[in-house]
Amino acid sequence: MKIFIIYNPAAGSARRFNRLSRLIHNLSLMGHSITLYPTRFGGEATELANRAIAEGAEVIVAVGGDGTVNEIVQALAGKRVPLAVYPSGTTNVWCQQINMPVNPRLASEVISSGARKQVDLGWVDGRYFLLMLGIGFDGEVVKGINPGLKQRLGKLAYVFSGLKALNYRAREVSITLETKESFELRQKYHSGMLIFTNSERYAILKIAHEAQLDDGSLNLLVFEDYGFISKIKRAISLALNRTEQDPRIARFAIKSAKIELKKPAAGQIDGDFWGQCGPEPLEIRCVPGALDVIVPHDAPGNIFINQTLKIT
Repeated sequence: MKIFIIYNPAAGSARRFNRLSRLIHNLSLMGHSITLYPTRFGGEATELANRAIAEGAEVIVAVGGDGTVNEIVQALAGKRVPLAVYPSGTTNVWCQQINMPVNPRLASEVISSGARKQVDLGWVDGRYFLLMLGIGFDGEVVKGINPGLKQRLGKLAYVFSGLKALNYRAREVSITLETKESFELRQKYHSGMLIFTNSERYAILKIAHEAQLDDGSLNLLVFEDYGFISKIKRAISLALNRTEQDPRIARFAIKSAKIELKKPAAGQIDGDFWGQCGPEPLEIRCVPGALDVIVPHDAPGNIFINQTLKIT
């Protein structure tokens, strides 16, 4: 099998590169043809994935953080070349979601003969997302990340940025939804954060236990915010994984949405800063079955509804 590995040299320590070397060694011993593509700048992973497809890749392996994975997804959306992800980088929410092993030998077995699934993608303004789109407070947090600090401190950099963003003020937002059941809803909120998610995980937390990766819908969480005390309560709900019990966190399963913000707010896609959202209306939609992925056979069963597709 022709396997192309796209990796981010900036997203790994010496230990991680040692694991990558062992992964390549194991895949080679299995008889696979391996081609390596290192990224040199942001956005290049998309170009490299397109090149890999043109050169006949049968599997593309992403080695890096969720940002690298997202770049590769831009090229693979709508194609039937499967994506496998090996954990590296500061965060790997996708790998945590599917229980992808860090052990190079076990990971090589998954890449070689794991289960193939077709999963949904989110879409917003010409860009796909595999995991989430966040608008508001978490967008401000990601926007405020110092790259050098992130390189040195890893996840702690998010804590420092989060403290700086505590003065973020909620926005008036109008939302028009097409629900999973094809009903149209119009709602208005005073919200500090909107999260469109395709999976149950958000960073290290599980905030959408009802979410499934292949159910043809996205899950929207709207965090209402009426001041500092309200903000603290929502934070506690997040930290304790009790968002379902919080009456000030509205939840919807949607096919599409249009949001209108009176005042622009920062947005993040799959953990990387995306840009300012608003005041122009923003459309978000689910693209069912847009991406082939390879996952462990023991991936959590609750995150999928469709049967496994065998790799040919």
